[in-house]
Formats: sequence, C-alpha cells, structure tokens
Amino acid sequence: MAQQLQIDDIQGFTVRGYTFFYARYLFLQFKSAAQGRQWLKQVVEWTTPATPWKEKPRVVQNIAFTHPGFETLGLTKTSLDSFSKEFIEGMDKRCRILGDTEYPSRPDDWEIGNPNEPDKQIHALLILFGMTPKDLNEFSARHEEVRNQVGGIEVLHSVDGVRRLDKKEHFGFLDGASQPQIEGIDAASNGADDPNSPVRRIKAGEFVLGYVNEYGIIPPSPVVPADEHSQKLPEVPEQPNMRDFGKNGTYIVCRKLYQNVAAFREFLQENVTQFEAQTSKLETVSEIEWLAAKLVGRWRSGTPLMLLPDRDDPIAGKREHNDFSFKDDPDGLRCPIGSHIRRSNPRDTLGLEGAHGTESYKAVNRHRILRRGMPYGPALQGDKDDREDRGLMFLCINADIAVQFEFVQKWMNDPSFNGLYKDQDVFAHNHEGKTYASIPVEPVRKRVLLKQNFVTVKGGAYLFMPGMTALRYLASM
Repeated sequence: MAQQLQIDDIQGFTVRGYTFFYARYLFLQFKSAAQGRQWLKQVVEWTTPATPWKEKPRVVQNIAFTHPGFETLGLTKTSLDSFSKEFIEGMDKRCRILGDTEYPSRPDDWEIGNPNEPDKQIHALLILFGMTPKDLNEFSARHEEVRNQVGGIEVLHSVDGVRRLDKKEHFGFLDGASQPQIEGIDAASNGADDPNSPVRRIKAGEFVLGYVNEYGIIPPSPVVPADEHSQKLPEVPEQPNMRDFGKNGTYIVCRKLYQNVAAFREFLQENVTQFEAQTSKLETVSEIEWLAAKLVGRWRSGTPLMLLPDRDDPIAGKREHNDFSFKDDPDGLRCPIGSHIRRSNPRDTLGLEGAHGTESYKAVNRHRILRRGMPYGPALQGDKDDREDRGLMFLCINADIAVQFEFVQKWMNDPSFNGLYKDQDVFAHNHEGKTYASIPVEPVRKRVLLKQNFVTVKGGAYLFMPGMTALRYLASM
C-alpha cells in the first residue's frame, strides 16, 4: 500500500514538475541571523506547497538553504551536526567524488560557490517561476522591495532559466525524458508496482524525508531542540527533547553547467565519417543524428534507441519514453553500454554479480534522482562559437546525496563502467588523458576519442529544502 504523503507540508518543487517557461535562481547571503529570519518571515507565505492546483498560478517560489545558511540563521550545533555528512561538507569539498578536479571545472574556478571567496558564501537559494517574463519580473521586484526593507540580504548571483518551446536543452535533446514515478504522488498504471517493470513507482522516501525508501527504512532526518518555536514539528521517537526538522524536506543538488554547443557539433562532424558503413543504411535520419543518438541512447525527440533503433519518431508521453529495458541488448548494439542513459539508469543490466533483471532494478532504484533543471542562456545560432554563456541549471532532488546523486555521478565518470575500458559519458566534464565513447557496431565496436569537455561546471551548492512547517519554524526562531 502506498504511503500517505503530507502534500500540504511539502514544498511543491520537491514532487511537482513545474511546467513554467521562465525561472530565476537567486543565490542569497544573510549578513546576520536577525536579518535572515526577518527576510524569511516576510516571504515564507509566498512559498508554494505541493498541494494540487485548482488553477495554475502565474508565479510560484521555493526556498532551500546551505549548511552555512542554517548556521547563520541560528540553528544549534547539535542541529547542524544532524544533517548528512555530504550536506555538511558542501559540494566543493566533494570535488574528487564528483570528478570536479580538472580545469576549468574545479571549485577554485567556479563562479558560484567558489571556496576561495568566503565573502560570497551562499546561504540560500530562492527559486522563482513565472508564466511570462512580465510575471517573473514583477514577482522579482516584490522580493527586491522586501530585501531593501529588511536590509542585509545580498544577491550573490542571479541566473535566468528559459524553457524552450520544444522542451530541449542546448545540445538539442528533449530535457527530462526520464523521470522516476513516485509512489503516493503519481497515479498507478500498468507496471507501476511490478518489480520487473522499468516504470515501477519509486518509494517516496527516496525523495522526501520522513517516508520509507527503497531499502524499506525511513532515512535519517535532521532535528532541532523541542521548545516553544518547534512545537508544530513532529516528535522524534526516543528523543523527547528533539523535534523532526527534516520531515517533508529534501536535499537539493544545484549545479550551473556550461554547455559548449559549438564544440559538440564539431565533434559529431569530425567523427561521423568512421561510421559510414552503418549510416549508409539509414533512410529517414542523418548520419550526425545517428551518432548523437548512439552517444546519448535517445534520439533528439527523447525516443529511446531500444524502442526505435533506426529512426527518430517522437513518442507521446513520459511513461512511454521509459517503458523499456536493456535485457535484449546485452552487447549494446542498439543502445551502447556507455551511452548517457545506460550510465544514468542501467535498469535491468547493472553488471554487478547476480544483479540482473529484478535484482538489478532493486539496486538501480536505490540510486534514482528527480531532475528539475532548466536551460539558461540564448540558443546557439549556426555552428560557430559566439562566446555566449549557455547551459543548464541542473537541480536534482534526493533524500541521500551520497547514495543517489553522487553515486550516479560516479557512473558517469567511471572508465570501466559495466566492463568498459577507458570510457566515459560523453557529457562528463573531466576527460583527463585519453577517454573514449565505445559504440558497438558489426563486425567490431568502434571507439570515439573524447579529447575535450563539452560541459563545464560553473559552480553550485548542496542545499536542503525544508517542509512548510520547518520553513515557518526557521522564520519564528
């Protein structure tokens, strides 16, 4: 039986995929605890819960905080220490695990969250969405008035996201084609609760604290002292002097990822000729599109190669985009083993001893993430680099950063993923030395040299997005 989620107490960004076309990401710093709490008190009721809408609003907002942000707001050391190790350390300290070790993606090179700039330490991320640019700007102006009134709230960085009408990111692929379905949020459908189904719903505890996860347990949750301010927070079993601050909250990973679109297009042009024997058989798609799809595992429309290996034909819905497995393609002749989608979600072919079929799904479903990204910057016109800043504001939701986001990131960077050798995901940002993308074709596989990075990490942060009750608790401290 699906768990009953307290929808009204969960911030909407956590479990609802907003479909707004315009977003603004404001990275904030509080100059004092009093000013930070006063600011939050002014804007907390503008925050959007996950409650279903009778009519879509014109603007919404959600708020998340870094560990230094909670410290500045006045959480006790006991409370601060109760958060996860990864969140406490921060994204920059996890650079080796994430592969952020080579110029220009090192933390020392970041423009957001650079550890060498303590005066620009991020305390909070305010995410605003608008139906139109006018709606977004007017909402932003209301926030600016509050900041001016309170004082001591500095906007360190502001990034505007714009969702394209075709819903594609700058490399030209449908964005968000693969999203896990959540038990208790998404309606049951065929295969939704079948352990052998690629579209089985994932336990809510993988994304929201306070609920059972894929391990059958409730993940650890940060706590605060039981006092007159925290009475509305849930009690903590066997800790009568503490209250559950994390219930209905989640951890957020935010990364600004620059995309070198011109270099990616040039790379495709340079390498497609070695596949003439395969692409000469194509009738409805170009050679370039075939190679791009092999590297990603999907056609530009989001249609997976496992369903249509020889042509791009858009599929109707998100469930249909994901209702497939890799069991009939053990050698990757349809969808290469090292392709982007097989690394990020190996489904029933994880490659661990004994982990095939159901056991593979069990293992993989413990590492899923919810992506909430949006492109930023103008689309590239033509194929030459125009030096504009463009890319993806990558945000993902997970109850355990190490087990979910960081684990998937290791799959992206692993040169020996599922038995490969010196291979990496084409969009990995740390092609140190010679790395390749292997594409199995008859009679033997071919390897494409990845001699440069197409994605650069521009910075970001690990954040925690509290539930609505916890958010009001912060404002009342």
